[in-house]
Amino acid sequence: MEYNLLNRGYPTYYDMPTADRDLWFHQFARKENSEVPVDDSKLLRSTYTNKKTGEIQDPVIKEVLQLVESRKEEILSTQASMCEDGSCASSNTIIVEQLNNLVLEVHLNFFWN
Repeated sequence: MEYNLLNRGYPTYYDMPTADRDLWFHQFARKENSEVPVDDSKLLRSTYTNKKTGEIQDPVIKEVLQLVESRKEEILSTQASMCEDGSCASSNTIIVEQLNNLVLEVHLNFFWN
């Protein structure tokens, strides 16, 4: 068990006070997930999708995800048009960091404008 941010060591996870458990868990999750970033749009979609109907019932989240998808398509079409002359390797993917920034931008614009 890692003790970097903890006041002292504990024999097991369950021997820790709740505050230290949370701190340790967040540190562990950050370390373990540093290599594989989470796709925020997929996370939102899976979190807010009704498992029985397969539909997103929250209208706000549904609209945010629709805006993200439309912006994603715009970015992909722009990338494709810039590479039509064959001078660059065309890619129809957006890296996860770009997509997460897009989700954040749409989410902030949606709620703060």
